[in-house]
Amino acid sequence: MTLNLKSLRIHIIALLGMVMFLVMLVAVFRAYERRSSDISKALLQLQTQTDAIAIQQRQLLQGINTLANTILVNRDLGSLNSRQSCIDTLARFQEWNHALESASILTPDGEMRCSTLANQSQFRGEISRKFLQHVQRSIYPVQHDPMVSGMTEKWSLPIAVSLRNGTDPPKGILLLSFNLDFLRIQFQNNPLQSLMRMGVVDQRGTVYTHYPDPARMVGQDISQTPFHKNILEKGGRGIGEENGLDGQSRIYAFTPFIETPSGTIYVWVSVYKKTATLVANQQFQEAIFVGFILTASSFLLIWLGSEKLFLQPLAAITNAAKRLSQGDYLSRTGIPHDSSEIGQLATTFDDMALAMMDKSEILRLNRTLRVLSSVSSTIIQAKNEEDLLQKICQVIVDTGDYSLAWIAFRKNSTEKEMRIVAHYGANIDILKKIPLSWGGGEYGHGPSMRAFTSGSIELVHHLEKDPGIGPWRQIVKERGYRSVIALPLKEHGDSFGILSIYSTQTNAFSPEEVELLEKMTEELTFGISNHRAHQDRARAEELSARQRRFDLATGLPNSIELDLQLSKFINDAKRSGEELSIIILKIERVSDIQDAIGFFGADTITKQVGILLAQEVGPIYYVARISHDVFSIIIPISIEHPNKAAIRLHTLFEKPFEYSGIPIDVQITIGIALFPKHASDPDTLLRLATIATRQAIVEENWFSFYSDRLEKGKIGQLTLLSNLRKAIREGELILNYQPKVCTTTMAVTGVEALVRWKHPERGMIPPNDFIPLAEQTGLIKPLTYKVLAIAMQQAAQWKKSKTTVRIAVNISPNCLRDTNFSQRLTEMSEQFNIQLNYFDLEITETALMENPEEFREILVNLSKVGMNVFIDDFGTGYSSLAYLAKLPIHALKLDRSFIIQMDDTKHELIVANTITLAHSLGIKVVAEGVETENSVNHLKQRGCDEIQGYIYSKPLAADDFLQWHRLFQDSFSA
Repeated sequence: MTLNLKSLRIHIIALLGMVMFLVMLVAVFRAYERRSSDISKALLQLQTQTDAIAIQQRQLLQGINTLANTILVNRDLGSLNSRQSCIDTLARFQEWNHALESASILTPDGEMRCSTLANQSQFRGEISRKFLQHVQRSIYPVQHDPMVSGMTEKWSLPIAVSLRNGTDPPKGILLLSFNLDFLRIQFQNNPLQSLMRMGVVDQRGTVYTHYPDPARMVGQDISQTPFHKNILEKGGRGIGEENGLDGQSRIYAFTPFIETPSGTIYVWVSVYKKTATLVANQQFQEAIFVGFILTASSFLLIWLGSEKLFLQPLAAITNAAKRLSQGDYLSRTGIPHDSSEIGQLATTFDDMALAMMDKSEILRLNRTLRVLSSVSSTIIQAKNEEDLLQKICQVIVDTGDYSLAWIAFRKNSTEKEMRIVAHYGANIDILKKIPLSWGGGEYGHGPSMRAFTSGSIELVHHLEKDPGIGPWRQIVKERGYRSVIALPLKEHGDSFGILSIYSTQTNAFSPEEVELLEKMTEELTFGISNHRAHQDRARAEELSARQRRFDLATGLPNSIELDLQLSKFINDAKRSGEELSIIILKIERVSDIQDAIGFFGADTITKQVGILLAQEVGPIYYVARISHDVFSIIIPISIEHPNKAAIRLHTLFEKPFEYSGIPIDVQITIGIALFPKHASDPDTLLRLATIATRQAIVEENWFSFYSDRLEKGKIGQLTLLSNLRKAIREGELILNYQPKVCTTTMAVTGVEALVRWKHPERGMIPPNDFIPLAEQTGLIKPLTYKVLAIAMQQAAQWKKSKTTVRIAVNISPNCLRDTNFSQRLTEMSEQFNIQLNYFDLEITETALMENPEEFREILVNLSKVGMNVFIDDFGTGYSSLAYLAKLPIHALKLDRSFIIQMDDTKHELIVANTITLAHSLGIKVVAEGVETENSVNHLKQRGCDEIQGYIYSKPLAADDFLQWHRLFQDSFSA
């Protein structure tokens, strides 16, 4: 046995010793915990036992007090005048309570009348005169301080009570003596009396009773002991652990027993501390003993068993390893290959030795694994498919130590040919001499073509013996190729290519190597598919990008590309100081062309125009198609003056176009803007050139340069339009609220929300200045939704302040036509936590009558969610009330033009008839624009339901409306 193996046994024994040491530490810790737990439990039990003793003693004392009260209740004190009768009565009471040491009846002056004492002369007058006077004044039992009994020479507790009838002077005093030494009975009955100490001590430190050693302890002063100080510090009840009165280490518990004139008397019980920890100490000793036995046994077993179980097998493995390191690949351990750790170690070692017998095979597999890893990395890093294929071939040859690798793809032709797309290795000129065809024939039976046709791997260990290489046998022999593997590249089960790898060794490809190469081929196929998918995406994205920037019909740049190119033209012109002409060419009368030859025909003509421009002037000018019938041309003035360019363009349209044999005359209008004369940014230049085309139409000319005479009237509107978008977005819009008043109750029934624009520079802008502009430009929808949002937010705030009024909002027909209008209303109501039945929608009569059937279903749906519909400006649209009755209309709002002319009999009659007819159809009538008391009176007389106008209030801000509402309601309620 070698020294190192002996050292191993020592290490094992040392490790076992450390483990056993830790086990012993755990045993000690658990014994300590058990000891602490047992002490805690013992203290708790002592406290419980002490409380029980105190309760029992108090019950005995209570019995004595009951005895005293019994005698006191006995009002026939005359029966006690007889000495013998008195003694018999007291003796019976003493029998009832064994803790009663004696009972006596004294005269009011303190003289003995009768007593249970055998020798009544033993009554020595220990009871003070002052105590007797206190007893005579009290009607309840009075306790004296403990005193030594004259009969038993032991401590007792005197209890006295005055004997009287009602408020009469006392006829005597009952004196009872409670024996404090009665505690000995409980001590004697306790099974642990040999381990216990029990006693009674007062607040001053005097010991009245002590067991089991009363003679030595009773009467002693222990006020300076830690035990007595602990009693006073803890308020008379608690536990402790220290040396007892006998000097032994103890645990104890104490509790109050009774109150006397001089203070509290306490009961205590203690036991030896070692008694509480006896079980824990025994368990600890047992654990130490068992641990020692186990440790000794373990050391013995390790010493005896290590030789057989560990040292001999390890020596065999060590010797085998030494021989293997010296080149003896036949070295074996000779250990059985079982499931034990040593057996598994021997199995692993023997397997390793067996594998090293074929070292070249392992090296090949390692190379192939490196090839597989490098292929995965190449797939990730390759820039494109061509780069991927070439690098794969290079990795196979350089990393795998093969001679040649090439990849061929199937051609998309009827000749069933293959095309080599990548190759790498020595003597690659052979590829030029090998025709590739997978369609059979003389050149279609080699390993590569067989693999491609069958879709399976073709492996040839002796290439010169393969019959399929007939035409190239001499070439293969000259180049020294001995083995080949051909792996098909497949997608969705079909071969699309082939990977061929050549080696100058026979049997160069083991089964394990073939399996790895097959995985490599799968990786390569994935990489090719991934790159092709990437290329397809790139081409699709490029096409999509071109479609976004170019017109598909003519191939000309569209407005997006024009904007980019015009910016470049402008930047170049700024650097060179050159001028530019920006031309807008618009095809006129497209609608007439559509009427003549149809929409498709007109579309064909506009495409022909674009193609003509691209062919004739595209090489000279930059031409773009920016809409169906509008083209833009950019011309540097250095190339051609704009006048000449316009004439050149106009000349192109002198001949008619043709559609299905029909000649179509196309007329154009040209507008020209100049850089930098007219503007210096792309958007403005295009806009000004467009304006120039309109100027040409106004001037009845076919072309025009831009002039600002038509622009001045538009600039203000455009500026206002731009500011309106910003106002909607940034919250510059506010709402004023004009109240509606009931003509019968004079209650405020609702308000109409009127939008105002608080411009940061121009101040308040009236609705008539921006509402029509919003209608014309499509801003009316976001404007209306913004107004609805403000109104709902305000309604929610008023609801919180206990002000509930319906808010009417004017709605554009464009919003009603919005298929998401109802959904938007619901979403906003949820956002602001306000129900839709708080709102009314006002629609102008003119807008509604444009297409009433179109709005019918929309209005029905709005009514279902609780929203009332008002017809605003009624009387201006000349609609029939009978027709309006078919719609879910809640109210009509009479146009103010009728109200201000009510002094005219004709207009008053119209108003009266309208109100009557509306009421007959169940429709409420609201008059707006009311400004005079005369109008109010006329409307009330005609039965108008509600009035809105300056007669009651102008439109108010939200806070001002709340103040007005309170004052208005107060004025009518008063």
